[in-house]
Amino acid sequence: MNIPKIIINYLWIILFLTGSCFAQTEISFNKTEFSFGVLNETDGIVSTNFLLRNNTEQNQSITDIQTSNIGIKTHFTKNFIAAGDTANIRVIYDPMDRPGHFDEKVVLSFGNKSKAELRVWGEVKPRMPIVREMLPIYKGSLRLQCMEVTIAAIHEDEVDTVQYSVFNPTDEVIELNWDNSVFPGPFLSVDMTGKQPVPARDSVSFNIIYDASKRNDWNHVFDTLILATNDTHQPGKPIYVSAFIHQRFTEGNAQPKLQISDTILDLGTISYGGVRTAEVQIKNTGESPLIIRKLSNRNICNCLSIVADDDIIEPGKTSKLHILFSARETGRNESIVGILNNDPTNPYQLLRLKTQVQ
Repeated sequence: MNIPKIIINYLWIILFLTGSCFAQTEISFNKTEFSFGVLNETDGIVSTNFLLRNNTEQNQSITDIQTSNIGIKTHFTKNFIAAGDTANIRVIYDPMDRPGHFDEKVVLSFGNKSKAELRVWGEVKPRMPIVREMLPIYKGSLRLQCMEVTIAAIHEDEVDTVQYSVFNPTDEVIELNWDNSVFPGPFLSVDMTGKQPVPARDSVSFNIIYDASKRNDWNHVFDTLILATNDTHQPGKPIYVSAFIHQRFTEGNAQPKLQISDTILDLGTISYGGVRTAEVQIKNTGESPLIIRKLSNRNICNCLSIVADDDIIEPGKTSKLHILFSARETGRNESIVGILNNDPTNPYQLLRLKTQVQ
């Protein structure tokens, strides 16, 4: 049979073009790898298509697809590929929450026990934190960074600064009015004065300044700043400020030393509504004045009243601590009193009171 030369040339062209995309194997692809390039984390899902061809005279089927990362998904137009037929494999990548370089594989298994591997790679630029992550607290129309500003640890003679942000999600400008804001005392201030506009759909920041030397308190202390605004939904916005203030102890040979007569007091049985009093002796066995800085009720209840005869106890002297317990709840009760003082070896003496209320 004589085939015209023009037809032979035409067939060679087809085979050449086909070979440029598909290797002549049982299962071939137009490509086996793809680069997504540089992606932004917030750009959304991206994808690429891999065209598969069954080069055999037998029908083939895709029996399994494995990916190397949960961010990679696949979709194929059909898992049964007739002899000489093609199918499209779509590889999908979600860059959200996956910043940095990625290099992932997709492994396909076929009914004839063969496998094929596809590869995608790229780099994801991290997104800026979004507003709902950075400023999660709604107060009126504004979003606040947090409800409570915490000064984790500060000495009694130190100043600390915390940056605070406010976001305005509305279409109108909202003003912060620092002149009308209510501060709990001279120890708390901000680095702003007058009116501070918060532009529509934008944020502003300011610094909250905490001066522990002006607080005149120790251990855990809590205060509230009322931020004044012209927000019609909630003009005054409370911001709670807590701090743990440590004493600053001076070094030297002459130091106070606290000695307490009892650390556990059993007040016995008390009738409901009754009152019981107790006295504890405190002696300074050191060589410098002992300062009783603070008496605290660790139970934070109104069942205890604690009074010291003296705030300063000279060396060798003794004073008294008066405790009044009011039976407000029935059952066994254990209350804890904290005695904050300037003894560097025992700065926070605990005293336990036990009672049975019936």
